[in-house]
Amino acid sequence: MKDVIVFSHLMKTAGSALLGSLAQYYGPKVLYINKGSRIEDTRYSTDYLERDLDKKKGITKVLFGHCIRPHINFNVSGYNFRWSTFLREPNKRYLSHYYHSYHFTSNNFKNKRYNGMSELNIEEWEKIDQNSNYQCKFISGEANAQKAIDIIENKFEWVGITEEFESGINSFKTYFDIEDLDYKNIITNQSIANKEDKELMKAKYAGFIMDMNKEDKILYDYVKKNIWPRFKSIEPKREMSLKSSPLIKQYNTLAFHIDNQLNFNKTKLSRKNLMRFYKRWF
Repeated sequence: MKDVIVFSHLMKTAGSALLGSLAQYYGPKVLYINKGSRIEDTRYSTDYLERDLDKKKGITKVLFGHCIRPHINFNVSGYNFRWSTFLREPNKRYLSHYYHSYHFTSNNFKNKRYNGMSELNIEEWEKIDQNSNYQCKFISGEANAQKAIDIIENKFEWVGITEEFESGINSFKTYFDIEDLDYKNIITNQSIANKEDKELMKAKYAGFIMDMNKEDKILYDYVKKNIWPRFKSIEPKREMSLKSSPLIKQYNTLAFHIDNQLNFNKTKLSRKNLMRFYKRWF
């Protein structure tokens, strides 16, 4: 059986920072599936995964993506999937997701998906995208905290929380025996909303945001109290120097993206997309 680290990437939980580090470390041995970012998109199945793993010809060390949902039964012969993820405080994650949709994926809600919005507020966004209790839905397929907890307890080898990201990365590295992974100075997919806007939004819609994330709050509180402490205290097994050579990092990152572009992500090669790629990864 071939062991593969599976990172089930929930939106707006700092997973992009970890992906950047893993790309610098493993290069094309990271299988990144850039699909399924919307909560309703659960089309990625075992058949698709088998096809994508075959394209890698057995070199895959890490499987990473928004479409790798824990409630979907990914069962591929010859592979032992070792599940991991980060969870984030639900109200902060929800607000960050709103601003991500507004600024990054829809050009200020000009995408035709949002044609029905008149005031461009978070309540209208919720009616269209339905991201309430997103973390429970992502993990269990429904807004059910207990079902999500059961899946995490029975399926996941490692779980961290975004609020303690640095401790989480150190624990992740030790748990999966990659203690020489260098995760520092990675550009993350940060929100471009300014602090004042966020504070005004939180003040105006605080009650609504809490109502939309009640099941997620139960899930997050359980993980923070009962699961994360198991991993937070993991001590390094040995002293290892970091693989921090800038040349190796850039080579691996470039190899990762060339492989991803040729085999998995048919993004149009345009000046705009090349500039976005360069700014994010280099």
